[in-house]
Amino acid sequence: MKKYPFILALALGTISCNENASIHVEEISPAKTTDYEHIGDSLTTNAQAVLLSNVAGAIQNGGFAHAVDFCNLRATLLTDSLSSESYTISRISEKNRNPKNAASEMELNILQNFTADNNHTLVENNGKHVYYKAIRIGMPTCLKCHGTSETLDTEASKMISDRYPNDKATGYKEGDLRGAWKVVFNY
Repeated sequence: MKKYPFILALALGTISCNENASIHVEEISPAKTTDYEHIGDSLTTNAQAVLLSNVAGAIQNGGFAHAVDFCNLRATLLTDSLSSESYTISRISEKNRNPKNAASEMELNILQNFTADNNHTLVENNGKHVYYKAIRIGMPTCLKCHGTSETLDTEASKMISDRYPNDKATGYKEGDLRGAWKVVFNY
């Protein structure tokens, strides 16, 4: 993955992010849009690869139930570790497993507008650019922890019930929208 240190080095501003603030979609210049989308796409592609690699390792080391345990204990920490002073990376979903990943009302609208041809968007929230990129159920393996009763792994399903008593993240089919990556640029 290419790094964009010349652009990210410009991002030294630190303004706190208010999760409850309403997002005001404002016109963003085409040049800025291209820059933020390019960087956001690179960051989310890397985050997805890192997360999937670690989940695959957990599956290899102990099966799907072990992967659920890994996600419970480490997925958020892993995602947080990919953030920097310049940007914060997280995931959102309408059908979240981890309550911290629940989409806000405004983000639910963003998720509902994703299509096969429109899988990302950039908005401005209180002076910060926020990039969203769709996460889709990409392979049958994902269905072992996120699928229907026919595709869920039995041990994983038990672990999900134990670790996530309010889980909403099942019932998917391959290709379904699982949620989105969210990158908040701090500059």
